[in-house]
Amino acid sequence: MFLTVTDVQGCTNYDVIITNVCSPGTPTIRSSSVAVCALADDDHDGLADVWELRYFGTTNVPPQTTRTATASRRSKSTTPTPTPPTS
Repeated sequence: MFLTVTDVQGCTNYDVIITNVCSPGTPTIRSSSVAVCALADDDHDGLADVWELRYFGTTNVPPQTTRTATASRRSKSTTPTPTPPTS
């Protein structure tokens, strides 16, 4: 799960409060204080540059590109084309 918080500079402490509006009476869950630190996103695609470098090796990845799409393209290119049976 990702949460994007804009205009964060440096590190800031947040408390997370979870409630279930569909089930009144359900206890509210409150987290302990969590430090949230801003990470650079120079290409403004919503992914931190350090994450892109770790998983893609570059920050020049189009937003629609994922490991699944890359793996799917790779498997399609290595799958032999079926030939019709001869009679």
